[in-house]
Amino acid sequence: MLTPNLPVQCKLPRACSVLLTLLASLHTPLWGGAPVDDYNMRGAAQFTAQTSLVLLPVTVTDRFGKTITDLKPEHFRISDGSTPREIVSFGRVDTPVSVGIILDLSASMHRKLPYALYAVRQIVDTLGADDAGYMITFDKTPQLQVPFTREVETLGNGLLFSRAGSNTALYDAIGLGLRHGQKGKCFRKVLLVVSDGGDNRSRLMESELVSAALEADTQIYSIAVHERLRPKDEVPGAQFLERLAKLTGGLKFDVRTTGEVPAVREAISRAMKEQYLLGFKPHDEAVSGKWRKVKVGVEAPGVRSLQVSAKSAYFNP
Repeated sequence: MLTPNLPVQCKLPRACSVLLTLLASLHTPLWGGAPVDDYNMRGAAQFTAQTSLVLLPVTVTDRFGKTITDLKPEHFRISDGSTPREIVSFGRVDTPVSVGIILDLSASMHRKLPYALYAVRQIVDTLGADDAGYMITFDKTPQLQVPFTREVETLGNGLLFSRAGSNTALYDAIGLGLRHGQKGKCFRKVLLVVSDGGDNRSRLMESELVSAALEADTQIYSIAVHERLRPKDEVPGAQFLERLAKLTGGLKFDVRTTGEVPAVREAISRAMKEQYLLGFKPHDEAVSGKWRKVKVGVEAPGVRSLQVSAKSAYFNP
């Protein structure tokens, strides 16, 4: 386990903080375990102003979705904007995570709900005693069902009685998840969105949610639950979930039957836990107070078709 001995700063730019705070009045906890308001752990930070070091959690998978864990620093390349940067710190991360689960209970999920519930229960079962999490469900509004807790076994409480109905506020639910995840301070933060991707009710715009996701320093994984023939009105939402996953360094999976869930569970569990942590110093000309695009590449001799999941931007304070 890599534990960087670095000071950590975790704060949202004011504009995004205000945006996400607007969602605070929409939800009331209905059931759950012991809350964790200030539970902190050392893990994958994003930027430390004192050292001007950017740290990026990176997942590498092969063409079959299996995580690759034996790579070395020389196999990676980092570009800050268009400028190659030297990797000055490197290690593998296997630290506890906080997982916010966002479950779609809208009307379009009626026939797909058994698959979604099965997927959620499977993911919850992979969490360990050192992990933490919270549960949000949504239809026309998001509801915080289980507040932040280390009693991860409580995350599935009440799901047996879940019913699908009403409109879909997917973007608002993800926004709430990003906001609530900040209660974990400097946790290594993950959101898992289980939905068919439709949205017809949210107040948040796509562009606002993208900014919020990047600023929250949270990896977003998604399980797109759909039938063999996906309705046209669900395609844009599913594509947006995939975009969010790529932007934040997460992964997106499709599930059509319960038989596909175990493989997805294994892939997500390994991807969340088996990561590299790459550190580099920003370019000297990087302007403070601006977003910077960053790209991570990998090339290992004798290994083909490797896929890299890493954040696509960082904020330079």
